[in-house]
Amino acid sequence: MSVPNVKRQAGLAALCILAATCTSVSAADISRCEDSTNASHSLQSDYRDLGNGYASYYQESFDFFDTPNSVSGAILIEACASGKIIYAPVYHCVDGAGQECETKSSYDFRDESIAMLDRAAGLEPMTFDALAAGLKKINPEATVESGSEDGVESCACHVAYPRLRGDKQKFSFTTD
Repeated sequence: MSVPNVKRQAGLAALCILAATCTSVSAADISRCEDSTNASHSLQSDYRDLGNGYASYYQESFDFFDTPNSVSGAILIEACASGKIIYAPVYHCVDGAGQECETKSSYDFRDESIAMLDRAAGLEPMTFDALAAGLKKINPEATVESGSEDGVESCACHVAYPRLRGDKQKFSFTTD
């Protein structure tokens, strides 16, 4: 952990002690979600607590049944209390010849999107609407959805903000 992160964590810990209601999720706790997904044609990774009741993860989907093959990636940010989700496509690679991505239909906004999430999780907290607007500036195809189709909380929200579940179905680890 870098020195600025140690200082930031120490500062946040002090604020949490003063507030007495603040819960902090360690990276080790939320990384437990990495092992909770079933990777058949998609994979979820890079789970993060963004603060303010928001959690995010990266979802990569694979389409190997069509020619040309493709891989797509999106960042999903969930407002844990409401269940609203920002779905932000950040990566798409069409592999026409089994080598490099074709430039016409491929894009990669991962670095810009991750930098914005770093700011949101750091000293520049953002509202849900500001996160959505920022991701839409990066890729206009980003959308806000009313919640998960199955009504189940995400693993990230389950770990980071279990008290914000509301009427959503509780996430369950397959090993629990």
